[in-house]
Amino acid sequence: MSLLTSPAGVTDLAWVNEKTLLSTSEDGVARFSSEANKERAERVFNGAPDVLYCAAVTSDGKTIFGGCHDGNVYVWTAATGKLEGTLAVAAKK
Repeated sequence: MSLLTSPAGVTDLAWVNEKTLLSTSEDGVARFSSEANKERAERVFNGAPDVLYCAAVTSDGKTIFGGCHDGNVYVWTAATGKLEGTLAVAAKK
């Protein structure tokens, strides 16, 4: 099975709701996809500088998270696609 909305290799998937899927990929972009839009992502979440390895979404579907190769977790507002910030890795003591 292919996820046609992602031009890069998909690294993780998370359901946003019954119809929308969140994917992260090797190009550092997270995307919303659905059965209704098989060829084009419904929303694209940019701003991570490297591969996104994991995807998560809050239970209300308003905030999404992508874990990046740089060690940070990137946080976006789902409705607008705006990058809100990062959750940085704590420094080791």
